[in-house]
This record gives sequence, C-alpha cells and structure tokens, in this order.
Amino acid sequence: MKRFALLIIAWNSFSITQDNTPCNTLCISLGWNCQVAANLRDNNLRSYSFPFDWNQTSYEGLCALIRNHFQDLLNPTYLIYKAPNAAGVFNTKYNVALSHAFPTYIRDDGIRMVIEQYLDFLPGVTATYQRRIERFYDACNMADHVYFIRLGSERWRYDTYIGKHNVTELRDILQIAFPHGNWHLVVVHNNPEYQEDWHIPKVVNIHMPTIVGDTHAEWQHVLTILGLIQSPE
Repeated sequence: MKRFALLIIAWNSFSITQDNTPCNTLCISLGWNCQVAANLRDNNLRSYSFPFDWNQTSYEGLCALIRNHFQDLLNPTYLIYKAPNAAGVFNTKYNVALSHAFPTYIRDDGIRMVIEQYLDFLPGVTATYQRRIERFYDACNMADHVYFIRLGSERWRYDTYIGKHNVTELRDILQIAFPHGNWHLVVVHNNPEYQEDWHIPKVVNIHMPTIVGDTHAEWQHVLTILGLIQSPE
C-alpha cells in the first residue's frame, strides 16, 4: 500500500448522495492558478497538495500533463529562469509557471525573486511533485466522489480558457486517467457562455459573478452551487 493511502481517513469534505447518504468528496484544483487551491483551503475543502495547486497552467499544458502523466514537468531541459516574470521558473514544454516550487528572496526594491541557483534545489522539488502526482492518481481512485475544478482566465499571455467547444477534450483525458472513478469536471468562468447549462455528461459549468475585490465571495458562490458549503446568507 502506498504511504499516502491513509489520506482517505482525513478528508473532511462531504456531499450527499441521492439517497441522503454522506460520502467522502475530494476537491482537486486544476488551476489555472493558485486561486482555486487557496479558496478550497480557506473553505476547509483541501487537506493535501496536488500538482496543479500552486502553479500557472495553460489549457493545452494542463491537458498534455495529465495525458503524459506529468513526464518532463521538472526536466531541466525544459526549465528556464524568467524571474520576476512567469513567477521565476517556467516549463517551456507545457507552458507552466512553477510559481511556488523553488526558494525565493526579497530584493532591495521589495520584489520577490526566485533564486538564480534554483537548479540546486531541483532534487527536493522533484521529490515533492512526485508525491503530489502519485497522490493525484491514487487518491482519486479511493474517494467516493471527486470534483476536478478548473478556473479560466483571460489575464495570462497563454490561453487558459475552457469553453463549451473544447471542454470535452479535458473530460475525455480525465476519463482515460480515471475510468472507474466517480468524478465531475467543474469549469468556472465569468464569461456569459457559462450562464447556461451546457448539458455535457460529467461536466459542471458554473458562471462566477464578478465581485470586485472579493474573490472569497465569488468562490463561496461556486462552492455553494456544488453543495460543498452552506450559503452564507
């Protein structure tokens, strides 16, 4: 048994099945950035780290990483130093910014920088991500139900958007990775396209209202719709 098999006893997120039976529900961030994981944590829906929690991923990179079982994510051949842009270290194969993977320091002007000798820390970072990747595949097969949650954005230079026209690509990749799992792909965006139910099997699209300066309230709206938290009202 893998060392993290006991994770299941610690999950504290619950949903209700159609026959009103509580079940363990696992919420996993698929990016595009750390906002998803941070708000799951703030709402007590996240107890462990997964590989997409603390980085920035393009949509194509997300699909390719899962399809390729994360091969070359931390291969130094594809890593470049781009501090302070792209959060310091960038994977050119997948267009992934490794935002919080490597040690940082504060310059005299207050800018946080990844250390230029980041490759010295690559073995430890690789070991950390290997644990998160193994957990991603194994834990999903142990939970009663999984919500894979992906937030879209139009703020990054790389395309992070998932629409009705391409969401089935990611859904089908997840279906191959987790053929026996009870899961849903949740996609979140403030685009008007999201205001109507897409009626796509295993996909839940949620329109996130834009509340300027209050992402906490925005995520409470999303998580309430999923039944993961109670409405604050």
